[in-house]
Amino acid sequence: MRKRVIAITGGTGFIGKGIQSKHLSLGDEVRVLSRKPHQDKLVRFFQGDLTNNSSKNIEILKDFISGADILYHCAAELTNQEKISFTNIDGTDRLLSIVKNTSLRWMQLSSVGVYGPCRSEIINEKNRKFPRGEYEESKLQSDNLVKSSGFNYTILRPSIVFGDGMKNQSLNQMIRFIKYGLFFYIDRYSMVNYVHVDEVVRAFTDLSLSESAINKEYILSDCCSIYEMVESISKGVNTSSPKKSISLKSAMALSKISKFIPFFPLTESRIKSMTSNCVYDSSLIIRDQGFKFKMELKDYLQNYAKSFEQ
Repeated sequence: MRKRVIAITGGTGFIGKGIQSKHLSLGDEVRVLSRKPHQDKLVRFFQGDLTNNSSKNIEILKDFISGADILYHCAAELTNQEKISFTNIDGTDRLLSIVKNTSLRWMQLSSVGVYGPCRSEIINEKNRKFPRGEYEESKLQSDNLVKSSGFNYTILRPSIVFGDGMKNQSLNQMIRFIKYGLFFYIDRYSMVNYVHVDEVVRAFTDLSLSESAINKEYILSDCCSIYEMVESISKGVNTSSPKKSISLKSAMALSKISKFIPFFPLTESRIKSMTSNCVYDSSLIIRDQGFKFKMELKDYLQNYAKSFEQ
């Protein structure tokens, strides 16, 4: 049986590295597209850029794709407003034009952000998409390009992904505040939606091998109350559980300070996330693909907090 050829854009990123490791463990040939030079005896690196339309770069992209069985498209620009459209939309379109004469399986990493703001709903794959923000809009446009391309595709939409090596400063800051006794509740029974990176990698790679997942879209998320989240983090950092609370009105008044003090933790967006009752529903991937979370979210959060402290 020949080795499968796995091509990954964004393969040096948080999720991409996990996909690398998973396919290497399966004995596959792994290729990674990167804008920066890398050396690795186990992985073939191609130094190219999805935003570059030069003939030299196009040839690199063609070599990167040549003979690939599965393409994981994980590359995305999240924050740089000048590059979001070029990377997430134009980059996807450019890659699609290069692979148009191949028969590879396209695995698209998207985001639950394409469904738009959510306060008290249960969001599943049937919900209409109302993205707010340039990043979320660009991801939806990228997804639509893939869906209309004629390729066999699968789209995975995780909620907030966390795990070792992540750059989610919001969660890290929350852990610090709990550890040093500075955290207070606004609504302890509101819901939070996260998913551990190991679950994302496992789901994504399993989907790439599933015939019944072809041309499907899946949400992947787990949830718990903010009270359960804080209790789990408190255990992880070995500190007493927070008892303090503040009213929503007082919290919103305090959030106005964030306009004048850089990095002030109580922003309006953070207050909204701490008082939301939104749930992103993973029932479809569980029912359709037999996916099961290996651990509950609160256990993942406790373990992450424990490793964060170390």
